[in-house]
Amino acid sequence: MTWEYLATIPIVLGTLAQRITGLGFALLAAPVFVLFFGPDAGVLLVNLCGIAASGVGVAIDWRRIEWGRLALLTPAAVGGVLSGTVIGTVLARPLLEITVGVVLLAGLASLIIRRRPSRAASRRGTFAAGGTAGLAGALAGLPGPPIALYAGATGWKGPSMSATLQVLFFTTSTTAFAVKIVSGVATLPSLDIGLWVAIVIALTMGLSIGHVLGPRIPPTWPWRILLVIAVAGALATIAHGFLSL
Repeated sequence: MTWEYLATIPIVLGTLAQRITGLGFALLAAPVFVLFFGPDAGVLLVNLCGIAASGVGVAIDWRRIEWGRLALLTPAAVGGVLSGTVIGTVLARPLLEITVGVVLLAGLASLIIRRRPSRAASRRGTFAAGGTAGLAGALAGLPGPPIALYAGATGWKGPSMSATLQVLFFTTSTTAFAVKIVSGVATLPSLDIGLWVAIVIALTMGLSIGHVLGPRIPPTWPWRILLVIAVAGALATIAHGFLSL
């Protein structure tokens, strides 16, 4: 076993978290993938695994998807991914990461202090949340916290949220993967067949465990876990930005 096989650990944890809360895979997997495979190839591999993880979620929970809300979130998120990709090639990425992380952390902090929804979801607010998620995902690899902020502000929770997010993340991951491959910005790392098999097994394990545990945990836990993941992601992005200066 080589050190690269350790990358399967965050895959299990990330897919487990995503199956229970609706998000978390990229946050938990990306740092290890970037460390092991490099920033470009590592993030591209995260995108590929994210497509698989979200795709399975869509196939399982498609009956719970809120298609009306998704119709606003998804086009905005795709536009955010494309815009963020362009902005990232022009402006200094470390400063962008710090800015995105600070803004998201401030929003999440206000949400935690308030502890209750402040408004109902509007069409404009939903569209803005999708665009911000796509932009943050492209600039900092962090699409989850903007969605967590939107969900907390509007009281959007439960199985329908998790199911809807799987379509959103499937779309954004596919868009990011396709743009990077077509533009030649990144290529997948060269992995042996054994590691590819281990990745598939890890994805299957995490999704299966999450599917079993999800209905058995208290209703308030997924939201608390989601907030912890979102705050950790914002802090990690700020730290990475400073370290990259």
